[in-house]
Amino acid sequence: MTGRPLRKPLPEWVPRWIARRLGHGRLVKRRTEDSVTFHSLLGVVHKGERLGVRGRRLVEMKVGDSLSEDGAWAHLDQVVDCVHRRYRKLVVAADGRVIKDVDGPIEDQQAHGPQQK
Repeated sequence: MTGRPLRKPLPEWVPRWIARRLGHGRLVKRRTEDSVTFHSLLGVVHKGERLGVRGRRLVEMKVGDSLSEDGAWAHLDQVVDCVHRRYRKLVVAADGRVIKDVDGPIEDQQAHGPQQK
């Protein structure tokens, strides 16, 4: 048999314009569907000098979405008020279930990192 040798078909991932230049005139159509979900968390720290307050942080706040311990997204409201020595944390799941609700003095909270005694 004479003529052009038989060519192997190109893989599916080869772009159409390259296939045409190489003499392969096939058309490949693809459709991809997916969804993206955005979550936001805002953290605010108010610093300053005030008598009777250790360190420079006066108030620290976090508001927004947070990944909860069970792996689901939850809404977080947290306020650490160093001036009045109060700690408030409210975590609510997406279905409205309250996961955590803490309100009390800072001294009752467990310290983490270098603050541990």
